[in-house]
Amino acid sequence: MFRLIMVLIAVMALSALINMSGSSERAEMAHQAAQRLDAQDEILTSLLAFNDKDVSALASEWREEYPHPTPEQLSELKDIQQRIKNDKKEAIKMTHTYKVEHNAYCRGESEIESVFGDSTPDCPPGL
Repeated sequence: MFRLIMVLIAVMALSALINMSGSSERAEMAHQAAQRLDAQDEILTSLLAFNDKDVSALASEWREEYPHPTPEQLSELKDIQQRIKNDKKEAIKMTHTYKVEHNAYCRGESEIESVFGDSTPDCPPGL
């Protein structure tokens, strides 16, 4: 009986150590995600400062499509920000609405069909 109790205590201690070792990694991942979200908010706020309806539409669509950005999406947004600084008219071409109106693939009229049948193409805002 004593051995059983010792084994249970050892298992619980090992479980606690494993759980604690992963918590620092989870905390770091959460911190990085929060930093990306802050960076995205800063970029979108700077875009909204242009007071242009197309830029605002892009920023709104972006925020809705990517509420928790990945590093790749954040990098793309930085590229978009630079393009819009150079020419505000570029913003309209990056909106989902524009893509649906001007791109046959986004309208679902492309000759390329999904292997699994009819599916709506993914045309998120961005480059």
